[in-house]
Amino acid sequence: MSSTEPTLSSGGRVLLAVLAIGFVVLLVAAAEFLLRGAGLGTPIVYDGSKLWGYTPQPGQSVERFGGARITIDDAGLRVSPDLDPSRPGRVVFLGDSITYGGSYIDDKDLFSSIACSASSQFSCWNAGVNGWGVMNAVARSRFDERLPAPQVIVFTFITGDFYRGLVPSNAAHFMLRQPNQLVPALHEALNFIATRYSPKKYLGKCCGRPLTPEEERNEQRLAMTWAFELLGDEIRRLEEAGRTVLLAHSPDRASFETGEQDEMTDYLFELADRAGIEILDLLVPLKRSGLTADEIYYDKVHYDAAGHRVVGEFFKARLHDR
Repeated sequence: MSSTEPTLSSGGRVLLAVLAIGFVVLLVAAAEFLLRGAGLGTPIVYDGSKLWGYTPQPGQSVERFGGARITIDDAGLRVSPDLDPSRPGRVVFLGDSITYGGSYIDDKDLFSSIACSASSQFSCWNAGVNGWGVMNAVARSRFDERLPAPQVIVFTFITGDFYRGLVPSNAAHFMLRQPNQLVPALHEALNFIATRYSPKKYLGKCCGRPLTPEEERNEQRLAMTWAFELLGDEIRRLEEAGRTVLLAHSPDRASFETGEQDEMTDYLFELADRAGIEILDLLVPLKRSGLTADEIYYDKVHYDAAGHRVVGEFFKARLHDR
């Protein structure tokens, strides 16, 4: 007596394959739908540069988180919808993501836009880029010929920008190409995951000899000194060319809450005093606003819309007083 095990017919195997493919397609479609709902799928795309690391590609206008509109003009600068180039004064803001504003702040709510709002005689361009250090901003100020010829340049930095060095285009998850047209949100999410959890971080780029606290402190101070020297040289070059330069320091949330600066921030202000360069401490207008940390800050360092409004009004007053 013999027995045979049941086998699928060729038609059954085809049906099973179709069902499996359909299930995968359904999962991908569901993931894409959910990720688009979260605001992904329309990332700002960047161009790499050997001089200033990276900047947004020219000619982009996208809607991001919470409906925030991000507009990049033909020079790779973030601009307000109210930009009026015919105004007599031109201002360029340079810095990191504090200046750029991120993907959750609308163009019109940036402090660079508020500083040149309808009541202002100035036109403002935002040349900040997320993830940048001081050296990136100095290089763009010095070498990017696309920048409009300004009467005023405003540099805004956090303390950590002074020991970031020159940040390259591959340092973070910023995309240098358009995402896949069919699943752009999934592409953006996978790019972020692949960058954040790259195998090289766990193979060849991890677990090196840790610095002692004293070694780390000394290295940070040397890096800050060098970056400030480069920034000081650029400020002097701009001033010799007849431009007005404002240098501002943005406090993190911890400094706002305590009202005190950490050791490295104290060292930064010491460097400025030695060089005879004024740093506008944004902690002062932020404290005077009477707003809470929850109202001012989106996270540990970046401003929410209320914080941008306070800083924008501060810069507007400084521009009119110059």
